Amino acid sequence: MFICNKCYRSYQVFFETGISSKALLVCAERNSSYSDDKDCMCGHLWGDGACAYFFSKENIETKSAKIIDVTSEGLGNIGMGTDGVFLNLQNKEIKMPYGKDVFVHACHYLIENTKNILIKNDFSINQLSYFIGHQANMRILKHVIKELGIPENKLLYNIEELGNTGSASTLLVFAQNYDKFKSGDLICISVFEGGYSAGSCLIRMN
Repeated sequence: MFICNKCYRSYQVFFETGISSKALLVCAERNSSYSDDKDCMCGHLWGDGACAYFFSKENIETKSAKIIDVTSEGLGNIGMGTDGVFLNLQNKEIKMPYGKDVFVHACHYLIENTKNILIKNDFSINQLSYFIGHQANMRILKHVIKELGIPENKLLYNIEELGNTGSASTLLVFAQNYDKFKSGDLICISVFEGGYSAGSCLIRMN
């Protein structure tokens, strides 16, 4: 349910003005079209995935998720920036030549954005029911929850099953675990994408 801040504000304006009361978000990654298993740096990491989310101004079912807040930021000016992870359409390849740089900055911004969105909305780490981080690799996820002080049983992931499904990854994790969420659960999604860009989303289950 993570959407960029611009998209979220657009939906909000449409909802508030009455132009529209519903929206559909579709996200898909077909990384197998560009990944190369012979690439020892990252060829084995990528996976394919797709999902669709329906947004409504009003609740239309008993069990639903309310987006409390969304943040996003472009970070192409830090570290290796747009060279850290990139898609070369001409050569049909997806590359991550600077794995250490990606790891360092991904950890930093996943942690920082999680802390910031919780503080902004008057919540603490201890109030989180679940945490969903960008599904890049388990080393990043475990480092992030250790630094944040989040117990492992609150970490949700599918990286070992699906690989890195890019922009669809956290949406897929949320959907796969939807049945276990209960009313009142507070879920934080935090992402760091190739490019570089980062963001977070805070969700409360109704």
